[in-house]
Amino acid sequence: MAQILQANVGNSSVDARIGAPQPRLSLLFALPTELRIEIYRQCTVFSLVQLSHTCHHLENEINSLAYIYKKSFGYSKRQESTQASHLALQDVRKLSSPEEVEQLLSLTLEIPSPLIAISSSSPTPHVGASLLHLPIELRIEVYTHCTTFALLQLSHTSRSLFYEINSLPSVYQATPGYISNGRFNGYIYDPSNENLSMARITAPVDKAGQNLFIRLYGKRSFDRRRLKTQCWECGKYNVDSRSWFSMLKGVCGGCLKMYHHDDRRA
Repeated sequence: MAQILQANVGNSSVDARIGAPQPRLSLLFALPTELRIEIYRQCTVFSLVQLSHTCHHLENEINSLAYIYKKSFGYSKRQESTQASHLALQDVRKLSSPEEVEQLLSLTLEIPSPLIAISSSSPTPHVGASLLHLPIELRIEVYTHCTTFALLQLSHTSRSLFYEINSLPSVYQATPGYISNGRFNGYIYDPSNENLSMARITAPVDKAGQNLFIRLYGKRSFDRRRLKTQCWECGKYNVDSRSWFSMLKGVCGGCLKMYHHDDRRA
């Protein structure tokens, strides 16, 4: 055995000099088959699964010894009915030690559950961060080219942008789509609060703004059981009106104006 070990060590040093791959299992294959089988008898089924995936020779040898691994600790007899041709993790029912548990966890991939709340993650506000790196003068120039609806969405991406945009009433009050007072009857808001809100927006202005509005707030569906009225802005497109008093806004598909549901009970 000592001569075998020395021969393998010598061959490994030669292989290292020529850059050849190192067969770490050469010592195991140097043992007689009977001795290797005896080693397999002392292994758990989880260890045999890992060992069978180290090389093709061990994979073929271990999988040809079903009478050995079926008697190993942790083997799942419930898998015998499936007649699997290869030993796999599905054949493992128990683990023998905490070390095997740690090894199993190290081999698994962490997949986030869809049930995890979005608030549990902390995404980096890429848009807000890159915008805040610009000089204040350049940021103000960017705001002047935005619509009121776009500024409202931008002001809710970070606390810094919220305070900065709302501290510039002379800028956002001059943007397209801004309304200075609540022109819709019954829309509840504080007139003294000059911060941007949905009450200050009369239209998303363009088709992109309309698509963003629908993606964020949804598109209201029509109900034939309810009365329908025309758009208050263009008078052409029907919008659904509830039979009770409501405080909701929508977007007209024709003129892109914001309409307000202000319907009383009949």
